[in-house]
Amino acid sequence: MTPFKLWACVITILLLTHTVTADDSRVVQWPQFRGPHGHAIAGAQDIPVNFDSASTLWEKQVPAGSSSPIIWNNKLFLTGHKGNRLLVLCYHKDTGKELWRDEVTGDFDEDYEHEDCSPAAATSCCNGKQLISSFGTFGLIAHDLDGNELWRHKIQNREEAFGSGSSPILQSGSVFFLRDTTKYSALYCLNAKSGRIKWKAPRSAFAASYSTPYIWNRDDATELVVAGSGTLDGYDPETGEQLWTVTGLPAFICPSPVAKGDRLVFGAWTTANVSGEERTRAGFAAEVNLTNLESKDPVAFMKRFDLNGNGRIAKSELPPSRFRDAFRFTDRDKSDDWDLKEVEAFFNAKPAPGRNLLVALNAGGRGDITETHVVWESTKNLPYVSSPLIYRDRVYCLKKGGLLTSWDLETGDLDRPLRLGVGGEYYATPLAVGDHIMLAAERGAVIFLSVAAEKPKLVAKNDFAAGLAATPAILDGTIYIRSRDKMHAIQK
Repeated sequence: MTPFKLWACVITILLLTHTVTADDSRVVQWPQFRGPHGHAIAGAQDIPVNFDSASTLWEKQVPAGSSSPIIWNNKLFLTGHKGNRLLVLCYHKDTGKELWRDEVTGDFDEDYEHEDCSPAAATSCCNGKQLISSFGTFGLIAHDLDGNELWRHKIQNREEAFGSGSSPILQSGSVFFLRDTTKYSALYCLNAKSGRIKWKAPRSAFAASYSTPYIWNRDDATELVVAGSGTLDGYDPETGEQLWTVTGLPAFICPSPVAKGDRLVFGAWTTANVSGEERTRAGFAAEVNLTNLESKDPVAFMKRFDLNGNGRIAKSELPPSRFRDAFRFTDRDKSDDWDLKEVEAFFNAKPAPGRNLLVALNAGGRGDITETHVVWESTKNLPYVSSPLIYRDRVYCLKKGGLLTSWDLETGDLDRPLRLGVGGEYYATPLAVGDHIMLAAERGAVIFLSVAAEKPKLVAKNDFAAGLAATPAILDGTIYIRSRDKMHAIQK
């Protein structure tokens, strides 16, 4: 081999295995949920922070779904669905032209109890050879980058009220996938080329979890970190052996962990770990203005929302809210309305074990490391769905209602929270790009903060299409945003 060819091979390998090791490193692919290595860091890219019609490179109608876009070279991949027809889709990232789609047929049937749930909620992952996608009770399916099916793997599971949100991830020829349900919970490692199981770690003590696994790459070790109901656990990615655990965390998990160097962070909030007035108020946006009595007394609550006076609350009588979105979940007799007993059951429910908590921990522990390796914790302004972001040695969390809070990664010192001015849910994880942090509000706003100075500063708020549940992708100076029914490419 000539020196030139040898050098070309080295460059190719570096590109295929590129890791974001510094906040301003150049990103060459966006291969999984939250981008390279799940860090939600796009490096230093020249992107617009203020949008107008001229900023749209392309816009395309896409099937329903809430999975995030991923990109490998010039191909953008999504999953979607039309009813129970499952779709894997590929578009040209520069033009939006559809290059291929595969309608996945097989055993799939789910019935959700939350309006925002979708069979196409999990984000695909790609290593340049295999594209791995997940569809709830269907399981996993692999394609090559031209759309040819390579393999499929049925995961033993059961239907859940909120479906499946955990995304597969890839590293070193292995696919890692978490499927925590009320039955058959397990962590899987599959061969990316064949789809065969390398190992399976049963997690029988875990109820439903929607967190995506995180690979904690360090100089001295690599660990697979998984958040489940009540705990954060580290595994050996080669064998599936559980190495350590942190206990006392929330009972119902949506966010995913993230790390920088030897410090890992995880935080989440759930209504399952609160009760009484706090639980009731969490079900509504601030503008609903529940009175103190309505948030504490089931009879007063019924009087407020029983608009037709028939002694029951129909879904249509509720304002847009978590209560309305998850109406079927609390409609225990499936009568399509709530009676006073159902409202009382919600008001009187006791908190589940665990605490709503943000924790930072050091590497190197074995066994139960709750008391030995957790270096700081916080109970303030925690995220429900979006994951924490570590950027320039600060930890950022985004709370429902548009409240961004940051902590010093080393000490846990808390900064004054910043109100974004857009309420409602925030499902998408914050992304860091250059001197900015980008946030997407589900109601339809894309917000930019400057982090060039010591304190974050709100610099732009762009009205956008509603239904921003997916975490955007940023590559080659272009922002790729999935709304409720469209894919948008935005650039200067």
